[in-house]
Amino acid sequence: MYSDSYPPADRADSPAKTTVDLACRGRREQTMLKITAQYRHQASGFSLVEMMIVIAIGITVTVISVVSLVPLLSQQHVTNAYNITLAAMRLARDNAVAQRTSYSVTFSNAATPSTIVVAPVLRVGLAHLPASRPR
Repeated sequence: MYSDSYPPADRADSPAKTTVDLACRGRREQTMLKITAQYRHQASGFSLVEMMIVIAIGITVTVISVVSLVPLLSQQHVTNAYNITLAAMRLARDNAVAQRTSYSVTFSNAATPSTIVVAPVLRVGLAHLPASRPR
């Protein structure tokens, strides 16, 4: 019942049958590879329509972002101008207190960019005092 050879003789594949199976299998794999390669070639990349849609969406998002940022930028310019003016006024006050003299703050629009000058007031007699108004 048991023989020394493995696999048993009745189950052993003949060399001719193995060769035919490999040849058929090889043709099937080649056919599948061709179909797969054709599918890959057809399905690779993006179409022009898809690219144009993505570009249109990107432009739309950019325009909406820019339009919504314009008021914020204007507000930021106003805030910066306010902070610069406040800093100049505080500098004049601090210098006036430290040096016990008067300081003036002059805003000039003639040059670009606008300038703010903080300078001590020169005292010449009573000329620096404002004229008194009659009551």
